[in-house]
Amino acid sequence: MHPPGWRAAAAALLLFVPMGMAAASAALVFRESEAIEAATGPFRQVREVFAAGTDCKVVVREGGDSLAPAGSYIIANGNDAFQVDPGRSMVTPLDTTGMEPVSEIPGDAAVQTIAEVSLLQDLDEAGPVVHGLATRHYVYRLRYLEHTPPAAAAPEGSRQWEERHEFWAAPWPGGAHLAATWLRLRVSEDAGIGWAAPDMRAAVERMQAHGLMLRQIIQRERQGGPGGTPPERERVDREVVELAQRDLAAAEFAIPSGYAHAEFLAPAPDEPASSEAPMAVDRPVPAPAGTAP
Repeated sequence: MHPPGWRAAAAALLLFVPMGMAAASAALVFRESEAIEAATGPFRQVREVFAAGTDCKVVVREGGDSLAPAGSYIIANGNDAFQVDPGRSMVTPLDTTGMEPVSEIPGDAAVQTIAEVSLLQDLDEAGPVVHGLATRHYVYRLRYLEHTPPAAAAPEGSRQWEERHEFWAAPWPGGAHLAATWLRLRVSEDAGIGWAAPDMRAAVERMQAHGLMLRQIIQRERQGGPGGTPPERERVDREVVELAQRDLAAAEFAIPSGYAHAEFLAPAPDEPASSEAPMAVDRPVPAPAGTAP
């Protein structure tokens, strides 16, 4: 899984994109809370998503980190995406496939490979009504091997990951076409370092095809590895807390003019440079099947 923010180092090139003047378009707007329980401490953020088909904007409203602080946002238009930090008047182009800066700094994630991906469905049943929408309750198990080659900083070898995905989903209000670009961003986020593996992306896309996930619980566990590397666990909880349909002007998805262009995302000068995602500690088992989220 990718960390909430991305690695980077800033450069100074002015970027200008004119504000859009097109007519308003239909959009789905929702706020999603996210909590990661970690051995290094909990992480919390609230993001607001503006999904309008090929256009999408994701704003960090609360929480965030040094690379994606509160007030920063991603704008994606078709195949192009940018991370915007108004606090530093900075724009960074992103690769919408892997959700990394276009010029990625080499690291272990660039050399790790994913293989033997399998996805099994354990549950499909009627769920409760959430935000006025009838849901279905799903549970999937995702397994794969993560291989680290000799050239990487981590010990060489393969380690088994197992993930339990539980979610309550409803058909997309206004139609699934509104979520086209948002789903590309979310699939890349949930596929993590496996975003380049077609089987991994296909597995995540299969789960996302069930519709808008109004509540989602992801529990990941990686077995211990060579050199005495201990097992790792992570838990992510997401919940849509507000949901509405609106007409949005094209200017909502425009890149602000006069911002400096950064090749890499970078933490603020007074923040630590590390942006590694925390690995989570165990939390209580989710509510039994049939319990309302």
